Amino acid sequence: MKISYEGSKDLEKLVATAWGVPDPNYLDGLVDADRFESNPYDAVRLVVAPFVYNHNKVHNDGRVTSACEALNFIKNEQIEDADGCHTSLTASEELKLVQTVQNLYGYLKENY
Repeated sequence: MKISYEGSKDLEKLVATAWGVPDPNYLDGLVDADRFESNPYDAVRLVVAPFVYNHNKVHNDGRVTSACEALNFIKNEQIEDADGCHTSLTASEELKLVQTVQNLYGYLKENY
């Protein structure tokens, strides 16, 4: 699934923030907007990862599970909807993705 470079840069910033590093380069290539353009779910995993590592209760948190499940659609190569199939997120789908990841990070930061 593809997203815009601007959306992938937003995800890159969120991941770097979640890991507490000032620059994505600190994570040795794991955090890369170019990568997130075609693999946006990797950013979701990387936002959640430091919280899971430090707090095993995150695994059982229904709100985290629900947010991740709501984003499962971006794992697919294409999305089939009323307008047919597409391999890139629409602007509204991308906005939903970035906002959901921002909200997820905010929730994790506040509760863990």
